[in-house]
Amino acid sequence: MLDSLLKSLKIDKKVKDITSDFNVKGLLKKLDPRDYFIINNSQFDIAGTTSQVDFIIVSVYGVFVINAKNDAGEIQGTETGANWKQFLNGEEIPTVNPIYQNIDHMKAIKEKLGDKYSDLKIVSIVVFPNETILKVTAENSHVINNCDLLYFIERYDEKVCSYNDIYTIKYILEQNDTGGIINDMKQAISGKPKSPDLTEEENEE
Repeated sequence: MLDSLLKSLKIDKKVKDITSDFNVKGLLKKLDPRDYFIINNSQFDIAGTTSQVDFIIVSVYGVFVINAKNDAGEIQGTETGANWKQFLNGEEIPTVNPIYQNIDHMKAIKEKLGDKYSDLKIVSIVVFPNETILKVTAENSHVINNCDLLYFIERYDEKVCSYNDIYTIKYILEQNDTGGIINDMKQAISGKPKSPDLTEEENEE
């Protein structure tokens, strides 16, 4: 019975994660595609560890690394605290500081980009559903609700990269995305080509 409950909770969290990513992806599509490239669900291997990034926005205004969370209720924490607290249905639930996760993501991205882009501006954003109450103090990372996401991205309006740079950065990140490589390998093994005109679910059928 306990195993069934744990399995149910894991499935529920996975569904919420997918929903959270879907909501954020819908918002990001409103950005001007001439100035912003969206890279979704990337995976980078660094020194034996894997860094999975929900969204990377490559733009002439810098690179934005987005950690999309699905936690409901009230979230309390600080930028430097290793753990945050989630208050939900009268319970206090400890949770890992997602800013720390984003710092690891940004380190992985910088390592893949190399010395040429060592001074590249990378902005950390942690985004929660609109219904989540956020009581978080942070100076070097934006911790916001979905409804504020575009505002916080578009407030960066000083161009720091050329268009050649953003094409190069996008190319380097996509070439180092081991998640993309694994998906390509799966397609090769199955012998079924992946159609760009179909959804992920349709391609997998």
